[in-house]
Amino acid sequence: MNIGVIQKNNNDFFGSKETLTDALRFLKAPDKIANCYNTLATNHRKLLNYSDAVGYYQKAIKITESVKDRIIYENNLAASYIDNKEFQKAIVLLQKIERDSTATANQKEYARIQDNLAYAKWLSGLSIESYEFEEPLKLRVEKKG
Repeated sequence: MNIGVIQKNNNDFFGSKETLTDALRFLKAPDKIANCYNTLATNHRKLLNYSDAVGYYQKAIKITESVKDRIIYENNLAASYIDNKEFQKAIVLLQKIERDSTATANQKEYARIQDNLAYAKWLSGLSIESYEFEEPLKLRVEKKG
């Protein structure tokens, strides 16, 4: 699985998909499988295959036992919705996870959620205030993420 992540990080999305698909046969722990699904989803997203990305993110969300990881996977799912111009789906999901106490406890991830929410609203044509972009940026700079 780690090799598949390294391949993804080096933009070898097709190689990563192949490696991760093989790895799934050997993984037993639900959180490892969920992590694998999340990485597969990211590969599909980077390859502009949004329907498969959404499917894998949903599998990761369904199987993970970690609330923290679920928040991350849901944020990634929302980013796929944004990429696919499904802004309302992204906004609804991001507003839901923004209120989750686990999200607010992880400031780095919370900033990513807020940033994605502002971006989705802006792309959808909704009126937003500059602070909706500035606050997450400030948090991300502070947390180096």
